[in-house]
Amino acid sequence: LATIVLDYMGVRLVCQSIVPGILHGEKTHTLLYGAVEAGTSLVSNDEMHKQLEESLGVGLMVASRKVPTMPVSGDRLEVIMKTKEKTGYLSPQTAKKEESDDLKDPQNTTLMCGPIEAKGIKGSDQRKYLLDLTRFTPRDANWVPLSEGGTGNWEKAFEEIKYSSVGGSGKKNNENYVPPLVADEEWTMAVLRPELITALTHVKMSEYMESKLVKKEQNSVVKSNEEKDHEPEPMLDAKTAADDKDIIEHKNSTASSEKSVEGDVPVDKSRKTNDKIAEKDKGTELPTPNQSTIDDLIASKIWKTTDEKTLQDEDKEYLKSLRYNINVFLPYTRSLEGLDDEAHAQHKNDEGRALEAANYIWHELLPLLTKTMKDNSGHQMPVDGIAVTELLHSRGINCRYLGRLATLAGAEEAKDLAAQKDVQEGKLSKLPRRVMPLCWLEILECEIVARAAKHVLDSYLTENCGAAALRPAQTIAAFLSALLSTGEESASETEARISKQEKAANGRMNGSNLEPDDEELAKLTISNVGGGSNFSPITFRSRGEVWEAIEKEVGRRFRYTLTLYNQCDNSPKSNERSVLYMPLLRRVCQRTGIRLAAKKIELGVKCLCGGSGNEITASYPISPIDIVDVLPMVKHAAAYGEGFVPCSFTGTVAAPPLHVLLPDAKATIEAAHMHWHEKSLPNALELAQEAASLYQRVVDTPLHAGVGRCLDLTAVVLFQAQELDMAAANASRALAVAVQLFGFDSSEAVTAHSTLAHILISSGNVASGFKHLRAVVYLMELMSGPRYVELSNIYHKLGTMYHEIGNGINALRFYQAASTKCCFDRLIECMISKSTALVLGAMGQFKPALDNEKRAYGLYRLVLGDEHELTKNSGINLQHFTKLAVEQGSRRMVEEKKLLEEDKKRQEEAAANSAATMITEADELEKKKKKKNRKKNKK
Repeated sequence: LATIVLDYMGVRLVCQSIVPGILHGEKTHTLLYGAVEAGTSLVSNDEMHKQLEESLGVGLMVASRKVPTMPVSGDRLEVIMKTKEKTGYLSPQTAKKEESDDLKDPQNTTLMCGPIEAKGIKGSDQRKYLLDLTRFTPRDANWVPLSEGGTGNWEKAFEEIKYSSVGGSGKKNNENYVPPLVADEEWTMAVLRPELITALTHVKMSEYMESKLVKKEQNSVVKSNEEKDHEPEPMLDAKTAADDKDIIEHKNSTASSEKSVEGDVPVDKSRKTNDKIAEKDKGTELPTPNQSTIDDLIASKIWKTTDEKTLQDEDKEYLKSLRYNINVFLPYTRSLEGLDDEAHAQHKNDEGRALEAANYIWHELLPLLTKTMKDNSGHQMPVDGIAVTELLHSRGINCRYLGRLATLAGAEEAKDLAAQKDVQEGKLSKLPRRVMPLCWLEILECEIVARAAKHVLDSYLTENCGAAALRPAQTIAAFLSALLSTGEESASETEARISKQEKAANGRMNGSNLEPDDEELAKLTISNVGGGSNFSPITFRSRGEVWEAIEKEVGRRFRYTLTLYNQCDNSPKSNERSVLYMPLLRRVCQRTGIRLAAKKIELGVKCLCGGSGNEITASYPISPIDIVDVLPMVKHAAAYGEGFVPCSFTGTVAAPPLHVLLPDAKATIEAAHMHWHEKSLPNALELAQEAASLYQRVVDTPLHAGVGRCLDLTAVVLFQAQELDMAAANASRALAVAVQLFGFDSSEAVTAHSTLAHILISSGNVASGFKHLRAVVYLMELMSGPRYVELSNIYHKLGTMYHEIGNGINALRFYQAASTKCCFDRLIECMISKSTALVLGAMGQFKPALDNEKRAYGLYRLVLGDEHELTKNSGINLQHFTKLAVEQGSRRMVEEKKLLEEDKKRQEEAAANSAATMITEADELEKKKKKKNRKKNKK
């Protein structure tokens, strides 16, 4: 059935199309599979079971297993019957009679393929419908209490996070909100990802086929040797012997020539393996193969034998045995023990396989992903929570493991700090090349807080029968203000702020920053919608209460203690990092559908979450009038991607792209990617354009994620074919589609900007390419914060481009900006320092150049050692810059000495001139006195 899930203002609705006849009485539809109500016996139909086996069983690896016909446990059934008796829905005597009949029936188990909650119904149109398919994979045993058969991994990890997380959270011991047990009914629906099931099935099937091939090759070699030992030697005449001698000499010469070739050029092992297989098919005797030969045979055959079309019957049976029982670890269910011993043993085995899958996540996937992030191997670091979600899901990891990933990231950061401290203290002589990027923990915590904040806000909007929904703007604005602040204002601080805003507004002759008046706030209240005398006033919470609720939700949902957000001033990390408030605001709005007015918002300041009773007041820094809209969030069963997307009928939000009726286009774009990887550019280009045409013909618009993928691939293919103008045009269209569908601040837009910038710069349009690279830098800092791992690379790349065109001043600016960004690779830090030194040296500033080269040389020594070529080259450059700096310093000293001497000479000359002037003035004064005296004597 067509299904959507809709979230709006704290309320979740699950909407489905209606089975024909299901609302017109029991006579218009027939139950074929499962049970309609809890507490009733399961029904099974052979024809429908066969259809489920062919669809769910084969396609989704769902096993068919026997379950009790009355699957609900006795205690739970008693509660159900009491509830029905109170409501008058069903008499308890009838239900108990049905239960006793089921227990006495020897056929007290039913074969099911799918969840026991599923219902198969034949509608009035005589079609079969399947409802309540709540899961297709087993329950995650990591989220099953140890007492109920779970892995106990969370219980073991609880001691690690009981008092504080690895990096130190700056919290008191009694402020840890992680519960000691995972006993929460919400985790009943915590199931494994289908990607994990697919990956585990591939691994086990590959191991099976590999062992089968090894055994087959060994058996064939043994059989060949036995035939050789029992084969009688034929009588040879002179001619035959001469011919055999020629053949042997030819073989020896061929072998010697191959040996000589192997000494110079590596021989293709796959070619030699194929030759050996061909010789075997011809009946030629083969020597006993070693393990490497068997591995070569497996490598050349394994991909063929794993194809389902070539599987033998025994292989298909083994593949069928790998299916998972999705009805394990369910609470309130009856055990098979005593009903069917064989089915009970199989159920225990299925639980063991579910435990194995859960342990594979905990011990393999999560540490591997952490190591991949540290090594930055195979992909780019995710830029935001959406990209993190897609990455986790592609690896078969649920987002409820975000807390565990954050704990592992914090542990790696602590190891890096410890290694750095040991080097400073002289305990270590070398450092590892890579460190854990700081942005990884920041992105994880931002996503954790955003997800927890959504649930807390939903609870505020739905409490007191939805009383807060009458004034949603005030509730949301107060919540966001508390979320994005460092403390709460006092009354005097609020008065001082309002006075300052009024003065600033009067100076600008407008009231854009003035506090909203009562009339404006009253317009935000929904009135005349009921409530009556039972109306409860809205509860206004302080910042401390909001964050306490968020941290409790983080501890319960992710079993994690925050180390970056809501920290006290003496926290170790609060002094080192600035909290990412803008990415957090962005993610909260994305997950809740909140739309804010475009204005400057003061983040990381003290807030005001005011209001009491029925009085509505303006919060700060986000005011109720800043809340423009709250959009419904929709998850569609036929959506092209995962997750909730905003839904609007005003045209300002694009409709979510669907993948219904598009299997041909999907297959075509996958074929285009295959040809592109094989460097068959003409075929890849043709298929990509055909796939884009198929998408547009079906959806009747270019605004589809599949069209964007096709345009992006077309641009890359044309770029590799040196059709730069056409590549730039297609990349521009791909960017427009990405921005229209996912927004200008999406990971798809970042990728499109990067691709277009690379194409434009390669085609010589450097100015336009720089603009798009600047856009990439802005978006990365907006979405991931200033410590995103790729920022230093982009700044270094921009500086290198400016350096190549001879613009040393701008090159130096970008190199200096790159040096201020966090870098996970110490060799990249060396490159930045060396590039800065070269630019400074070209500008004649040898002393700063020497300082940067010293930094690069020190890092090279710590990471690579003294004997590495890069270290030696850096040492040579260091000597060169030292020589130039000394010469420049000597010249500067000579010049300064000369200037001092000249200055001294000028001072002496000035003093002499001053003395001469004084003497002259004294002489003239004396002459004047004598002249005056003579005139006086004459009289």
